[in-house]
Amino acid sequence: KSQESTVSKEFLKQVKASIDSFKTICDSQSPEKIWVGLPSIEDASLKKHQRCLQKKPHNELVNICNLPEHCDDTTLFTVLLSPGEFTAPKLIEDTGLVQIKNLPIKDEKFAEVRDSLVASMSQLHFLYFRPFEWTPAFRIETGPIIAGDSSRYKALLNCIKYQCRTAGISEPYPVFRAGEMVKSFARAIPVLRKSVLSHITSLYKDNLGEILPLLIDRTNT
Repeated sequence: KSQESTVSKEFLKQVKASIDSFKTICDSQSPEKIWVGLPSIEDASLKKHQRCLQKKPHNELVNICNLPEHCDDTTLFTVLLSPGEFTAPKLIEDTGLVQIKNLPIKDEKFAEVRDSLVASMSQLHFLYFRPFEWTPAFRIETGPIIAGDSSRYKALLNCIKYQCRTAGISEPYPVFRAGEMVKSFARAIPVLRKSVLSHITSLYKDNLGEILPLLIDRTNT
C-alpha cells in the first residue's frame, strides 16, 4: 500500500518488538540469565476441561500412551514423580509449527520473521519437576542452551525448588504473583472504566447526552 495508517504502523512496530523479545528468550546464550516458561496450574486445569477429542500439545505422555482425554501430563507426573524427582529434557515436537510455517505471507520481510521464529521455537525443550510433596509436578519449557548444560540445568531446578519452599504457595512464587495480579484486573477494570469515562465527560464540549449511555455499567448484564 502507498499509505499506511497510524494504527497499522504502531501494530507492526509492536509485533516486531514482541517477536524480537520472544526470540531473545528462545535463542539466549547468556550464562547470566536462565529463561524458562512455566504454565500456571490454573491454566493447565482450565485446558483440561476445555480439551477436544483430537490430540493436544503439552500432553505428550497422554498422547503417546493413548490415555483418556480427561487426563493430562501434569496430573500423571505428579503421581509418577516423587518429591525432588524430575524428567530429562525432551524436545517439544508437537508445537503447531507446521501451520505457522505454511502461513501464506506475501511480504518477504514478514516471511523471514516467520521462518526465524519457527527456527527458534523448534529448539524448545520441556521437562517436569516436582520439588516437594506438597507441590504438583511443574512443566518447565526452556531453550537448548539449558537442556544441554548440566550446571545450568541444576541451577534451574534449585531455583524452582527455592521458590516453592512455602507450603501455602502451590507454584513458583513469580508465577503465583503473576496469577494474583491477573485476578486483580477483574476488580480494577470497572474502577478504571468509570475513571476514564468521568475524565471524558469533564473534557467533552458537545452534547453530553451522546456519551451518557457509555457510562452505563453493563458488566453484570
